[in-house]
This record gives sequence, structure tokens and C-alpha cells, in this order.
Amino acid sequence: MITEGIGIPTYGAITGSEAKDRISDAILEAEVSASSFWLSQNGMKAGSGPISPLLFINGFLAKALYPFTSKVSDKDSYIETSVSQCELDIRTKGALILGSVLENLPPSGALGSARDAALLPAFANCDLEKTGKIITIDGVIKL
Repeated sequence: MITEGIGIPTYGAITGSEAKDRISDAILEAEVSASSFWLSQNGMKAGSGPISPLLFINGFLAKALYPFTSKVSDKDSYIETSVSQCELDIRTKGALILGSVLENLPPSGALGSARDAALLPAFANCDLEKTGKIITIDGVIKL
């Protein structure tokens, strides 16, 4: 199928903006999982005050900041399966690594959110596969 070069979408491809939205949603879910892990390990320590609202705010900020920290271009198109794999890896591997690596660090507002928005896709090794620029046949052969 002739692809993005002439404005016809490739079979099995999604736009960069849709990929960012889907990955942002996965980051929010992973942030909730990692924060829950952190909270279960550290709990409410003396002097820390109510931490639960901060956990939710941190997740929403990480979701909102990802499109600005991402290298995914809105103009490019990506193979849907690579985006799906990235989402899955963020929700599982990314959340697990973030929760264990940062178990001694509390979520820290916008700074922690920017950190998490950049780290979660890195932990998950999200290498999104761009579609072919001239010809792509069913996402397998690219010229």
C-alpha cells in the first residue's frame, strides 16, 4: 500500500499523536502501579503527611508531560504492534522497575513527574517502529 508520502495511511499504522496518547495512558497506569508499590513499601512515615493525593497528581502530571518529553513525532506514523508492545512493557516492566528503583524516593511533584515521564518509556525500551515512507505491505515488507 502506498503510504504517508502521498497522504494515504499505511495498513496497521497509527499516527504519532495517537501513539503519544496511548503511551501517555500507559504511563498513568504504570505510575499508579509504581506509586502503589512505593506506598506499600514506605507507608505513611512520620512527618510525611498525607501522601495519597500526591501520588495521583504525580501520575496525571507524568501523563501530561510525556508528549513534551517524547521523541515521537506527531507527523510520523508508527506500526501499531510496536506501540502496543511499548504500552504493555510500560505497564509491566516499566512500572516494576520504577517502583523498585525509586522505592526510597517519594513522588516529588512536577520534577518527579517529568522524571517519570522520561524514565518509564526508557525502562520499557520503547523503540517505536516507523512505517515505510514509500511502500509497506502488511507491516512486514518496507521499501
